[in-house]
Amino acid sequence: MHDSQSLKRELLCLAIGYVVLAVIFKISFAQSSILENLRVAASLYWMFVLPGYALSLCSKQDFANRLIIGIIVQAGVIGHLSYFAGLAGWHIATHGLVLPLVSIGIGIFLWKRSPAKPEPA
Repeated sequence: MHDSQSLKRELLCLAIGYVVLAVIFKISFAQSSILENLRVAASLYWMFVLPGYALSLCSKQDFANRLIIGIIVQAGVIGHLSYFAGLAGWHIATHGLVLPLVSIGIGIFLWKRSPAKPEPA
């Protein structure tokens, strides 16, 4: 389990990553307004990065590996959950808000339930 210092450092890295992504979007889409670029970057972060990070909190890998693997896993999870929720009759307008929130909640729940194991010295 992560201590509070490493968690704060990782959350700071996620915030810096968001700023970098927003700058990349502003450079790539220079004709768009800054608010549109920030909104697109925030939606990508909300849909894939934050839930992927939360789902990978239990892993023993380093931050970069967990983040990359978490984003890839979250892309699959959100696609499948959205598809099956649509088949069940759930309106698609709420998928973008609720499904990432569910993934984040599951990730935090599993992280809190995982036993604390001492790090090898």
